[in-house]
This record gives sequence, structure tokens and C-alpha cells, in this order.
Amino acid sequence: MLEYAFSSPKWSFESKKYSNWTLGDFWWRLIGLDISKSNIEVEKQKELIKKTDSYIEKWADKYLLNHRCATKFIYFLSEPQGEDFQLRGLIWLNKVMDKLDSYYFWSRRNDSTEKALVSLLDLCWVKNKKELRNNTEAFDAFKRILNILVARQNSVAMELQDKIGK
Repeated sequence: MLEYAFSSPKWSFESKKYSNWTLGDFWWRLIGLDISKSNIEVEKQKELIKKTDSYIEKWADKYLLNHRCATKFIYFLSEPQGEDFQLRGLIWLNKVMDKLDSYYFWSRRNDSTEKALVSLLDLCWVKNKKELRNNTEAFDAFKRILNILVARQNSVAMELQDKIGK
């Protein structure tokens, strides 16, 4: 099914067959990342998600530019089910940060997306500090995203930047 969806124009945001909202949810469920409504225990979910690993990367390359997909992905990375993807996820997010539609992704100052993103960075720093520092590409992505949040005057990001500097 995943191979078909990736090759079918009907499953593309450009197709206009479905709204971006609906299509984003279709993709989210199809690749197994809709963890919020699952009755499956966390470890079982992690096993299932690992089976779609290559598809998740392919999906990220293709659909993270959609602000809704990017936001849901940030939330996913912050959950226990997403911890195996955190460092790669930072790299994938970093690739699209400049291209995300600022109106939808950044528009509201108290937007939950910004809070979720800075929480993800803090989580990565607390749980994966050593691994993060040893992975140059992930650490560069982490610092760049952090700098974007600092430039937006996010106080948690500023505190995190101070921690990293020490």
C-alpha cells in the first residue's frame, strides 16, 4: 500500500483531490505515526513504526514542507514512540525550516507548534546530549533550529542555548 501511495498522484498534495488537512491525516495513518488514538502499548507501536522506517524518511523528504505534517511530526518525535527518529527527524526538519509557510507554521505567537519544537529540542538535549554532540549533522540541525527559535525571542530556546554554551 505504501509503495502505491508514493507512486500515485492521488496521494500527492498537488493533486487537489483531497484537502491538505485530509490528505495529511491519510498519510499520517498510513505510515503508522497516528499514535494518539492507538490502544497498542508503546513498545509494540515502536516495533510497528520501525518496520516503516524507510517509508518515514521518504515521507519526510516529500511531505514535511506541508506545515500540518511538519507540526504533527514534531509532536511525534516528542513521544516515546518517536524517540528512535529524534536525531534524524531534526535533520529532516532542518532541511525544510526555511521553506515552511510562515503564515501557517509560525503565525501565532503563542502557537503550540513553536512550543512543541522548543520542547523537542530540550528533550533531545536532555536525553541524547552525548549522541547529539557526536552526530555532526544532527547537532548542526539542532543548533540551527535552536537559533531560529532564539531569533523569535523564545525564552525557553534562549535558556537552552545558554545550557549548550556551558
